[in-house]
Amino acid sequence: MPTRWIKLFLLLAHLATGLIACILFLAFTAARQQNGPLPSTIVCWWHKRLCRIFEINIVRHGAPHSGCALYVANHISWIDIPVLGRETAPCFVAKSELREWPLIGWLASKTGTIFLRRGNGASAFKMTTEIRRLILDRRNVAIFPEGTTTDGKQVGLFHSAPFAAVVDTDCWIQPICIRYPLPGGGHSPIAPFIEEMSLASHVWRLLGEHTVSVEVTFCPPVSCTGKNRQILSIESHTLICNTLQVNRRSHKLTNRD
Repeated sequence: MPTRWIKLFLLLAHLATGLIACILFLAFTAARQQNGPLPSTIVCWWHKRLCRIFEINIVRHGAPHSGCALYVANHISWIDIPVLGRETAPCFVAKSELREWPLIGWLASKTGTIFLRRGNGASAFKMTTEIRRLILDRRNVAIFPEGTTTDGKQVGLFHSAPFAAVVDTDCWIQPICIRYPLPGGGHSPIAPFIEEMSLASHVWRLLGEHTVSVEVTFCPPVSCTGKNRQILSIESHTLICNTLQVNRRSHKLTNRD
């Protein structure tokens, strides 16, 4: 098993590789007067390599939808992003603070990440518009509609705003369940990125682990036909809660949701 320091070196080298790949791609597209995010093959490779460095052991149930989809997942840790990214390479919606993370924020922007400033109506409208544009371009998008991370023992209520992007489209919504189990049962106390943790301290903690186990369940896709954003939000939330076997909090259908 690689030591923590060896894994740290591999991580830094991998970040440098991502930086170089982005620079070369930008130079190539600029020469051809083109613009766009990194190809999905490169993004998938980058996420897969990141998972290997952290020795993340993934058990997958089900499969991603074969067509264009809005992936909707519960959120426990920043690890959720490479875990899902290695499978589908979608464009993610992430909090605006991610953009400020050294190097990681810049790399995320080059993969097509949509940044959302929480509590800002204009930012939420821009997010919804951008998701809809990507969906209409037949590109997959992944969202974490809880708007924050949890310890994995429950699923928070879903914000319905992102679901407005797929109303009246032929896109499908695929709920995804993420769980970090312990060998003897229960939930990992190491994987969650919550409370006042810093990214550096959490990364250092994970690098010291032998393996990090995660279960990813792709639920049956949900049709968007004839449904508003609140109904789509509730259906997705219910599927995820039932699959994870956690209590489902009730939603109130309001215009503020």
